[in-house]
Amino acid sequence: MIYKYGEGKERKIIMCQAPLKETIEVIAVLINENELKKQNKCYPYFSLNLKDNSSKNYSLTNKGGQLDKNKCYYEYDCILTQLSTNKTKNFKLLHYINWPNKNVPSDKKSFNGFYKRLIELNKNDYLMIQCSSGVGRTGTLALIIYMIDMIKLKKSFDPIKCLDYVRQRRYKAVQTPNQFFFALSFLYEHFKNRIVAVNTEIYDKFMKLVQTLLEEEKKTLNQ
Repeated sequence: MIYKYGEGKERKIIMCQAPLKETIEVIAVLINENELKKQNKCYPYFSLNLKDNSSKNYSLTNKGGQLDKNKCYYEYDCILTQLSTNKTKNFKLLHYINWPNKNVPSDKKSFNGFYKRLIELNKNDYLMIQCSSGVGRTGTLALIIYMIDMIKLKKSFDPIKCLDYVRQRRYKAVQTPNQFFFALSFLYEHFKNRIVAVNTEIYDKFMKLVQTLLEEEKKTLNQ
């Protein structure tokens, strides 16, 4: 997904499923430990215990990482080496750990910190977003990034059209209604100061409405 979001600015987002063992060479993170260990939803291609994670054609070196102050995501410094040529690529890997499958993060403020760090690191390079399916959490984060970029352009804003734009580029992106509700509520959290400056009641009323919708959707998922 490539789009312009300002003068001389271009956002390049890759939305994909985290790899299985058979596809580890093709994909050179929004995954929970439970999914890796028990549900077999993706191959554990990035080991936290090893300095080097090698496959047939590539070597992924973990130079070390740290947990953010809110204990919601890890940030790692990595080097990807193509073994046949010894060409290397330095990159950052951010691993958000408090996002249940087919659900939403419980703390929007800490997720806002994750978003800000992600955008701070992502200049004009490619941003790859992965989760077990490549559509639920991946699509929700991509939608959030896209909507905020569009709002900052100061043009007319339509969240449904934004969702359609993302889904045209990643089929079935954003799996559940509560993920869409979360994306909207995240916008309110992100732009809270500006919203409150216009009308002090709008923020509280909308967040209460979204919380009610999220709770109702959670009950449906648990049935």
